[in-house]
Amino acid sequence: MPNVFTNPILSPTTEANNIDSRSLDEHDNKNETSADLATLIDQSKGLDRDAANRFWNDRLRDASSDQLTQLAQLVSVERKHVACVRAAHEHVTGRSSEHDHTKDTWYMVVTALVFSMHLKELVSDVMDDVIGDHVTAEPHHEAYFERTKGAPSDDNVLEMALDRLARNQQRNGGKYDWEQMERFLPKWPRHLADIQEELLQKYKDYCRQHSSLIQRTWQLVQ
Repeated sequence: MPNVFTNPILSPTTEANNIDSRSLDEHDNKNETSADLATLIDQSKGLDRDAANRFWNDRLRDASSDQLTQLAQLVSVERKHVACVRAAHEHVTGRSSEHDHTKDTWYMVVTALVFSMHLKELVSDVMDDVIGDHVTAEPHHEAYFERTKGAPSDDNVLEMALDRLARNQQRNGGKYDWEQMERFLPKWPRHLADIQEELLQKYKDYCRQHSSLIQRTWQLVQ
């Protein structure tokens, strides 16, 4: 297996016949613009969190535009990410995992718009709160320890390693980009300065130990 932490040298067809009025209507719906998506986003911002989740679950299930279809696909992939890490975490620890328990549909919609669809402007007024609520609530993110001023347990570091391995698989089509893994090493808050090297070594060891497990599990959840 490669060393995880050294840099390696890294025609459409169209059917013109048999198009009825319903097909034309569906074609028109598929050409909705980002303005239509913006309307849906604005509508959901006025809802409480549970209602917003129901709102988006309905819209994504019955996607009626290219953008909604893309958004539904991105949310589906993110749910697979959560399932992958939970399954691997449970396999390693022998107990139930609550990994990413704060990631709901609204969170996944917001992050998909920001990071994948490049429509940050649609959610610029809510994205910091939505993302911040997640990363400060779950101890596989450094921001959790910035908020609590505590120190991560071995299990927290394990979960962080599994999470980032799975994210790397997700970004790279089921293969590892080890150079990318190195670029996204944990950055611990200042109050952990005395144990940073120890934490980093644990993280690296967990990545080496469980990279094959995550790769197999990522394939299984597809």
